[in-house]
Amino acid sequence: MSVLTEEQREKLRGQLLDRQAALKRRSESSSEDARPVSLDQPIGRLTRMDAMQQQQMALGQQKRIERELQQIEAALVRLERNQYGFCLRCQEPIPYGRLEIRPTATLCYDCQCELDVRTNQR
Repeated sequence: MSVLTEEQREKLRGQLLDRQAALKRRSESSSEDARPVSLDQPIGRLTRMDAMQQQQMALGQQKRIERELQQIEAALVRLERNQYGFCLRCQEPIPYGRLEIRPTATLCYDCQCELDVRTNQR
């Protein structure tokens, strides 16, 4: 059913697993920055505001990491079910070159462009 060769599938699986491992390491190291800012610390108001801003940035980063980890997990599931590499909208094969650049891609280039145009018109 897949239009990808076994070698291409294995290369993409490796990319997904490598990225997943890297994101998990980054998530663990940045989770400390996302902790709430303690109000008990004897620091100035501006320093506390800066710490709160850093915390909010770290929380945003954590959410982006979690979202990408979910995309990777979904791609790995599609890969195991032999559904990987097909556009979820038009069911046409997604070219290997696109998957090599963005292994979590769920849409072919044309469908992604249509979605982007509609999203930007809102």
